[in-house]
Amino acid sequence: MQFKKLTLFIIFNSLIVNAKAQFSKGISLETNVHFGQIIKHTPKLTFTAPPLSTGLELHFNRQTFGQKSWQAWQGYPSVGASFLYYNLGNNAVFGDAFAVYPTLDIRFFKKNNWRGYCQIGAGIAYVTKYYNVLDNPTNNALGSNVNEVTHFKVQMEKRLTALWSASAGLSFTHFSNGSSSQPNYGINVPAINIGIKYHPQLVENQDFIPSELSKKPEHRLGMSVHLDLAFTETTIPNGPRYPVYVGSVAAVYRFSKVNYGLLGVDYELNKTAYFFSLQSGGTATKEEATQLATRWMIFGGDEIFFGPLSILLQSGIYLSPSKAALLPATWYNKLGLRYHFPPFGKPKTQFYLGAYLKAHRIAAEYLAWGIGATF
Repeated sequence: MQFKKLTLFIIFNSLIVNAKAQFSKGISLETNVHFGQIIKHTPKLTFTAPPLSTGLELHFNRQTFGQKSWQAWQGYPSVGASFLYYNLGNNAVFGDAFAVYPTLDIRFFKKNNWRGYCQIGAGIAYVTKYYNVLDNPTNNALGSNVNEVTHFKVQMEKRLTALWSASAGLSFTHFSNGSSSQPNYGINVPAINIGIKYHPQLVENQDFIPSELSKKPEHRLGMSVHLDLAFTETTIPNGPRYPVYVGSVAAVYRFSKVNYGLLGVDYELNKTAYFFSLQSGGTATKEEATQLATRWMIFGGDEIFFGPLSILLQSGIYLSPSKAALLPATWYNKLGLRYHFPPFGKPKTQFYLGAYLKAHRIAAEYLAWGIGATF
């Protein structure tokens, strides 16, 4: 398996060198090798973590130069796409994982030939082995082949020549189906990684265009509302899926045109908790089951814009958690991705589509989709 990965690494780098003339300035092609280990983030996981998980990542990247103001305001980030292959370390239990996802690189350090950046990516993954009560009972991390993947990476990159650079850093990869199929404790793989990058065309400082527009927003205060829908499976594998209805209202403070702070209230009606309360042998009426399935939360968040796309980081706490059924913790996190209509920055009211991954600690509860607006 290691020989195959090395062969793919060499072939890929040979191809990208031969394709130099076809790429414009700012395009780069990169390969990374990851060496990590699955961590058991909850005692409920029944498998033995393999000693080593290895990954191969092929990454296509495009540098922004400030043709749009937000690119300059955000320090000229790079956008791209990755293909990630992971051998998770135990073929009989976990098999292999294949993932594809868009990426965003945000630079936090640059001096001479050194550059430091963090990379964020989220997309879809196919994992060849998952839970089966007869054939694979110890893998209670994943309940389906198709999963969501979230990938974080912190890199230091050194320019070796005009066209080549090398990098090393830390990565974290999360596989989960958002509880659409049980079990779903998720697989988390922290790793170290090394890589090599090829730049077909040399990028120089004079290529970057400063913004002529002010980063200061016209209005500081606003409001955001959105409605979302998720589906979760009951705690029994291959059980029925029930909807989760989500509503959110938040006050918005615009620190700049590309960074908003939020403080608000979330509401959920979790139908899985509703039917659990009715059918678990208790004496709950429909009204009481509705109360047990209703959750109110207060949260704070930060929304960071990259053109029409934005990333939402949110944390919150439950109000009266003792009165909610099937609640695994007293606080939660959300990672959201939004696309805004019309294009970012023009109207006073913006509508958006959103996808949100909600988790308690690092165990996902659901993946929701919805619509909303910012005023």
